[in-house]
Amino acid sequence: MKKLLSYIRSVLGGRYFVHKKVLELVELKNGDSLLDIGCGRGEVLELVHTKFGNEVSLTGVDVSPDAIWLAKENEFRTDKDSNIKFKVASAEDLPFPNNSFDFAISVIMAHHLDNAQKLKMVGEAKRVLKPGGKLLISDIGRPRGIFGQLASWISRNHFYTKNNMEVIESALKENNMEVVKFERQLGFLEHFLTKK
Repeated sequence: MKKLLSYIRSVLGGRYFVHKKVLELVELKNGDSLLDIGCGRGEVLELVHTKFGNEVSLTGVDVSPDAIWLAKENEFRTDKDSNIKFKVASAEDLPFPNNSFDFAISVIMAHHLDNAQKLKMVGEAKRVLKPGGKLLISDIGRPRGIFGQLASWISRNHFYTKNNMEVIESALKENNMEVVKFERQLGFLEHFLTKK
């Protein structure tokens, strides 16, 4: 019953569609490593693990110890023995050496950061990516259409949503990240897939 209610909330809240798009955009091969910046309860990492299995190394960081605890204890994890690692860490100060990951993602997290933090997060993501590594940032963006305008109005006071993806786009340019693909979704979500 809990899984069904979670699924219904996910669809109604748009997370289902975001997660589906993220899975389409993430490209990994055997032996690759992926970092989820702001992983929360680890839902996206679980989906990535389901798609790619234990042939890839998955790591999630979140500034909230409670979120990391929930990620480790997540009742929705289908494979409790998976190789997903979780760590309490800030997006602006990632505790990994340079050139550590093949892919990094940030899914519906950047709007929780102020503009200076967004810039630091993109810089840190670039630092920990291997040469040629990819960064996918999916978050609340510039509204398009009636649904997008409505969603923007509803979320207008939710953390730092105003100009969220404009700031991210500027941070990507400032860090010389090459935009490989840009997509809009549901009239208010944006996905930047970039390459180091």
